[in-house]
Amino acid sequence: MVEIKATVHTQSRTEASYGKSTVGNRIVSMDFNAYTDKNNPNYVARGVEVVIPNNATDEEKRIASSYVKKVKELMDSNGYAEKSGTGKDYPIRQNGIGYASTSEYGRGKEGFFHLEPFFAQDKAAVEIINNNKYKYAEIIASTFGQLKGARIIPPHEEGGNEGATAMFNGKKMSETDFAREEIVQQFKE
Repeated sequence: MVEIKATVHTQSRTEASYGKSTVGNRIVSMDFNAYTDKNNPNYVARGVEVVIPNNATDEEKRIASSYVKKVKELMDSNGYAEKSGTGKDYPIRQNGIGYASTSEYGRGKEGFFHLEPFFAQDKAAVEIINNNKYKYAEIIASTFGQLKGARIIPPHEEGGNEGATAMFNGKKMSETDFAREEIVQQFKE
C-alpha cells in the first residue's frame, strides 16, 4: 500500500459534499481523458496533462509539473515509444508545460485539480497504467498527496455521468470506477 498524507476518498464529487476547493483545502480529481475526431476516426490523442484551478499557487503549479514529469517517466520507462508504435516518447500536453488553468483549458470544475494521465483511446498508455497501478498511485502520493489539505477523489457522478470509459484487464470501466476500484485501493492513509 502507498503511504499518502492527503485524504483519499471513495466517493465521487457528486456523491458527497466536499465543499469548495480552495488553497489549503484542494480537491484532486483522478480523471482520464477521451477524445474522438469525427473527421479522422483513426486519430489517437496522446499525453499527460493536469487542469489546474485559475488561482493555483506557485507551489501547486510546481506539484502539477512534477506529477506530469513523473507520469511521462512512467510511460517512457515502460516502453511507450515501442508499444504505441509511434517510436516517440510519451508527450506532455499543453505546449510541453503539462498544465492549464480551468479558464485556459475551457473545462474542468473551478478550484479542482483534474489529473489526466492518459487518453482512453491510447491503448499503449492504458496498458502501461493498467500494469503499473501501484507505481501510478505512488506518483499521485508523491505529488498531490503531499499537498497540504488535499482531498483526492474519484471523478464525475455515480450512476450518471461517470466520464470516459476504457478497457482495464478486459473490463470496460468509467473514470469513476477506474479511480475507485483500481487506484484508491492502492493507498494507505
